[in-house]
Amino acid sequence: DKGYESYRFKNIMAPLSSYQYLDKLDLEVSRYLRNECQLPEHKLRYGAYLLTTYAIEERADELYPVYADVLNECGSNISVRLIIAEEQGHLEEMNKQMADYFENWQLKAAKVREIESSYYQAWIKEIELETATEQAL
Repeated sequence: DKGYESYRFKNIMAPLSSYQYLDKLDLEVSRYLRNECQLPEHKLRYGAYLLTTYAIEERADELYPVYADVLNECGSNISVRLIIAEEQGHLEEMNKQMADYFENWQLKAAKVREIESSYYQAWIKEIELETATEQAL
């Protein structure tokens, strides 16, 4: 066992919620595209991939700067500056791909950000609950 070098349940916070986060998001995005957007079945998988990836890139764009600040405040030598630049590049690429793939892609992106936000908030609540429980012990 390599401790924190692996993604075993014991090594991550809110493990079930963490593992299910992307799967649930992808499933909900697929349902949205099928039911509300009437996206044809042959376009569904790639469309869901684009929108799910976009939502994750948006979240990364929000979280990595916060992570960088925390690392800096702790005096860590670890830098995520290159990761931030890479994530911003990914987000720009996703915007281009979605504009090519979807009509009214901004509306779809806004809906998917809502969907992702609900899963993100649930995940954060699980982490807060786990942290509070550990502190109480």
